[in-house]
Amino acid sequence: DGSADKFIEKACRYADNEVADQIKRYKIKPSEYHQFFDYILVRSMFAQLPLKDKSAEVKDEVINHTVQNWRDYSIDRRIQAAILLANVGKQTAAKNIVESLRQRARKDDTWGYYWDTEGRDRLWLASKALIAFHTVDPSDPDINNIRRWILLTKETRNWGESPAACMAVNAILATGTSWTNADRRPAEIAIDGKPVDYGTDSRFGYVRRSFDATEVAGKDVTIKRYGYNPAWGAAYVNYEAPMTDVRRNDSRDICISKALFRYDSEGKLKSVADNEIRVGDKLQVRLTLKATRYMNYVAITDQRPAAFEPVDKVPTYDWRDGIFMLRETRDAQTNIFVTGLPKGTFVIAYDVYVNNAGQFASGIATAQCLYAPQHVAHSAGTRGKR
Repeated sequence: DGSADKFIEKACRYADNEVADQIKRYKIKPSEYHQFFDYILVRSMFAQLPLKDKSAEVKDEVINHTVQNWRDYSIDRRIQAAILLANVGKQTAAKNIVESLRQRARKDDTWGYYWDTEGRDRLWLASKALIAFHTVDPSDPDINNIRRWILLTKETRNWGESPAACMAVNAILATGTSWTNADRRPAEIAIDGKPVDYGTDSRFGYVRRSFDATEVAGKDVTIKRYGYNPAWGAAYVNYEAPMTDVRRNDSRDICISKALFRYDSEGKLKSVADNEIRVGDKLQVRLTLKATRYMNYVAITDQRPAAFEPVDKVPTYDWRDGIFMLRETRDAQTNIFVTGLPKGTFVIAYDVYVNNAGQFASGIATAQCLYAPQHVAHSAGTRGKR
């Protein structure tokens, strides 16, 4: 488009003049030109508009500094350096940077490649790395590994309308093999060799089918899918059982456990078993939550014994262990809602009083990602005497 080209040319010339003016105004020495790295990175994307005069000098200094010092850069700066050097034809240095990024990546045969860097948005980092890999070598076999990790994060994470979401979508569509043109035939699901008719969804490919326990008990379920694009699914089992028969169940990506602690006369906490609790005790209910990947909209439900009276009865917001949560007290349970649960281990606690004697089921604590309900875990059920 002619008007767009004119707009780009004016913007580039303005940036060139502004940099030249800053160098003159602040008397910036050539040895300090590397501070214009971001400017040269952007300008390298418009090779049809060559740099002139002072801007050309800045470009040479920035490129030389980058070639010599990229090993001292952070991960995100290395990614930018690889893109810059590839854009200006420094392929050997660019490939060396990509190789260093490859060596620093976390690799998983199922989930793909990503960079687990503290304090950085992993989605943004992986998207930029994907563009760097593609810019340096579009045939790099690890491009699809990075794309797979980015896409699979969508299973448990709401990308929303953030710049990172735009970057991720662009990176997936602009690199690697074409997943949109993969074989779109629906998966073949069979129970003991008998095909299951589950219908199709032409837009999103999401389907669901429920079975009575008598239909599938003791039988094998096989799934055959077509195409090489990533996909995910799950099998759910709902059943009723006495509370004491419920065993702890964890999923690959989330797990939860519950423990009780008693305050002594000095206010210190000591671990206590269910059958050691007495009327009048003040207890802390401690939930330990572990997530192996980032999850949005995690709901935690802790069923309380009838003998427990919560200290805090009013819904409250809380910030603990780096996560922001809403805690709500109900008649029979405490609900906790976490908007964003990062990867890691977190401890959530609240206090109760023991106000009745007798034998009571302690209930279970359940954690579930509402954005991807197949990721659910619960603690074991117990019965104690008060």
